Amino acid sequence: MKRLLIAVVVAATALLGALAPAVAKAPPPKPSCSVIATGDGTASISLVASVVLPSGKSTTTFTVNGVAQAGLSFTSSDPGTYTGTVTVLRNDGALVCSASASATVVNAETFYTCSIDSVTSNGDGTFEVSWSANTNDANLVEIFVGGENGLSENQVGDSVTGPQSGALTFTPDPADTMAVVSVYHDGNDQNTESPTCFDMEALPTTSLTVGISPLSTGTGTVTGTGIACPGDCDEAYVIGSSITLTATPDEGSTFTRWFGVFCAEGDSFHTTCTVHMTEPQNAEAGFQAV
Repeated sequence: MKRLLIAVVVAATALLGALAPAVAKAPPPKPSCSVIATGDGTASISLVASVVLPSGKSTTTFTVNGVAQAGLSFTSSDPGTYTGTVTVLRNDGALVCSASASATVVNAETFYTCSIDSVTSNGDGTFEVSWSANTNDANLVEIFVGGENGLSENQVGDSVTGPQSGALTFTPDPADTMAVVSVYHDGNDQNTESPTCFDMEALPTTSLTVGISPLSTGTGTVTGTGIACPGDCDEAYVIGSSITLTATPDEGSTFTRWFGVFCAEGDSFHTTCTVHMTEPQNAEAGFQAV
């Protein structure tokens, strides 16, 4: 009787086990990588990498600005921009995952930054300069925009503190080839003292091509700023600038006229022709044998 009871219990246990739902195994975690930047950026920052991987053989590297780190964290209080990158590779070299994050430490002391974001010709000899600036100094007074040979009167006024941006229009000096944004600290004279910070960018240019007209029966040369043709017949000039060309006939030839270009000063039959460089120009001088 006891053996029969044991057999019944064993059988019932087996039946209950068969009827019980199977416990599902948790799927392995999907590979993932991340880098988190923390800190307010004014004194120090931290870059911390984290990796979630399924079981398997792999290699994890963590670099900051291309330099391998011993662990998965990095902290710095030195001014600069830091980019942390975590990369996981299988042992066969296949990429498992990768992630990056960047953070900038700004010197806790007084700082100034300024930059030109773009320079655009307005088509009338003036240029619009888009600029950005930043400082933690409440005594920053003015931001000027102009050319390398003189600042314009356009400016941003008193006590510019924190991130700033804007656009100013200026007319360059005829000799200017660059746009300049300059930041001046309280008490600095923009006429006699150096700016706290500045940035420069080339003014947009357009091309002038000079030649001798194929209708010519005589010979001669054409000269101008950067031009000595034949020989040097192509030059780029700041949009809106004016270039004076001079045609000089060789002995035994005489100048006839200019072709292909409008002479803003002088006329087509005068040996000098002033060209306004608002767009690409082609100028040909005609010479006639005598």
